[in-house]
Amino acid sequence: MGRNILESPGMKWTQLSLSKDFKITERVRIVLRWDCNNPTKEPQLADPGSSYNVNSLASFGKFTGTRGSFSDIGTARMHHVLVGRIQW
Repeated sequence: MGRNILESPGMKWTQLSLSKDFKITERVRIVLRWDCNNPTKEPQLADPGSSYNVNSLASFGKFTGTRGSFSDIGTARMHHVLVGRIQW
């Protein structure tokens, strides 16, 4: 077999954001923003097993986990962030 014969599925990461401005006075306003990462809760599969071993053929080419990092990108978790800002 040659190098790089297996491809991973691409990363599909959905984000959703809503914002609203509230005018308090002529110069002052409050901005509220809600951000949501991965609202569909879709897991991102990690790279398939790429080690070809005659003793354990069952792991070759199989997806055995999800991608993950400090911010849980790639997992099936949903994150909400609410941000408030005062502008003057």
